[in-house]
Amino acid sequence: MSDTRVARLRNCIERCLCKAAVASNREMETLWLSAAENYRFLLESEQRKQQHGTWEWNAWALRAP
Repeated sequence: MSDTRVARLRNCIERCLCKAAVASNREMETLWLSAAENYRFLLESEQRKQQHGTWEWNAWALRAP
């Protein structure tokens, strides 16, 4: 994964968390937190794909349920 893609995903996570912090109601806060979690999942998924076949990936695979 390129550094640019990582930076974009991290930026999206940060923006969602900021919007959640200033949300006008609980419903919007939950929506923004959910979006941040989705971006976090995408980031972790991309990083795992990049590490596939490395010792880090193998160590992670052993710990995964």
